[in-house]
Amino acid sequence: MPEETTEQPEPLVEQPVEEVPKLDEAPVEEATAQAAVSEQPEPVAEQPESVQPDVEPVASPAQEGGKYCIWAILSLIFAFLFWPLGLVFGIIALVQIKKNPALKGKGLAIAGLVISVLAFIFLIVVMGSMFAFLGGA
Repeated sequence: MPEETTEQPEPLVEQPVEEVPKLDEAPVEEATAQAAVSEQPEPVAEQPESVQPDVEPVASPAQEGGKYCIWAILSLIFAFLFWPLGLVFGIIALVQIKKNPALKGKGLAIAGLVISVLAFIFLIVVMGSMFAFLGGA
């Protein structure tokens, strides 16, 4: 049978502890020397300037200035939902844009007008064909 050995841990030896001086007890000369060192700016390594080609940044339409005419936006939306309002809003938008050239959205207003007119023509064709089919003579 194997013998069991029990090892005793080594006793802890107390080591002397150094006392840390309190801030009040620190010599004034050391504090001012440390403050003088910390106030000096750190040296900055000179970095070579990066060479970039002369390229002007491209501004997005939102950054170019000017606002979109709300009537033009509404014209395009209502051209699909309720064409008579799309037609009216498109006309209002074109008049507003003509009065104030800083407003954007002329293309939106024209698109709203065109879609509204096409919806009106489609309605007339459908109603005319239904009238002819059902016999209206």
